[in-house]
Amino acid sequence: MQYFFILGNNPALSVAELSAVFGLDNSAGVIHELPLQSVFILDIDRDIDTQKLIRRLGGTIKIGKVVSAAAKTDFASLVREAEKIPQPHFLLWRR
Repeated sequence: MQYFFILGNNPALSVAELSAVFGLDNSAGVIHELPLQSVFILDIDRDIDTQKLIRRLGGTIKIGKVVSAAAKTDFASLVREAEKIPQPHFLLWRR
């Protein structure tokens, strides 16, 4: 499962916090990337309680579950994929 995290004013500190929470330095099955300076993508093999987690994290503004993905250069494909996503999946948790 993939989750995205919108990072706060200090992205480096936010990434350090997420690394500590998820044990990214020594945890098998966890992949992370930073596609933009303020967005952190986490690929993990278990569900995350996002409501509970957002209250715990001080350096993260929003958390969301990735339910679909499309090539960033293909806008028409992105629109088609977005139209397939059920409305409740657009909910984001924030403090």
